[in-house]
Amino acid sequence: MSTQLVDRRTLLKSGLAAGAAVALVGAASLPGPAAGMRVLSAHEAEIVAAMAEAFFPKGAMPVSGAEAGVVRRIDEMLEDWFPPVISGAFRYLLRAVEWGTLASRGCRFTELDPAQRREVLDAWDDPGLAPRRIASDAMKMAFGIAYFSHGEVLDHIGWRSACGGRLV
Repeated sequence: MSTQLVDRRTLLKSGLAAGAAVALVGAASLPGPAAGMRVLSAHEAEIVAAMAEAFFPKGAMPVSGAEAGVVRRIDEMLEDWFPPVISGAFRYLLRAVEWGTLASRGCRFTELDPAQRREVLDAWDDPGLAPRRIASDAMKMAFGIAYFSHGEVLDHIGWRSACGGRLV
């Protein structure tokens, strides 16, 4: 009887199969929307609010991320702009942000103070970790669209639309 190590191909196939199984189970376990939301659960809305405050703190612009209604706007975008598979992936990304700090900081993202939240989000920009960096860019783009479509923010930065209308 020989003791043969598992070859790379078998390991990759096993990893992909396990990942697919976890994704299928996970897709079925996403909670329904919270009251007043279209897509986001109450906990996901809490994560989005914490991230919005880290990205757009009070005082940096005329309105904070919370005051600009970023949670509501992200929720609308997830339903109106993206197919369910992308919305689901975004929701899992929110979970990764929330629970990813447990090992490094000893608590969930939403339990951190605003400065620590910003540090965590900045760490996601590490160019050495391409998947995390891509996820960070996607988050920042979604949050930026949600925030910078608010009327007071547009007025503050001097945006004028050729169509003459405001987005929010």
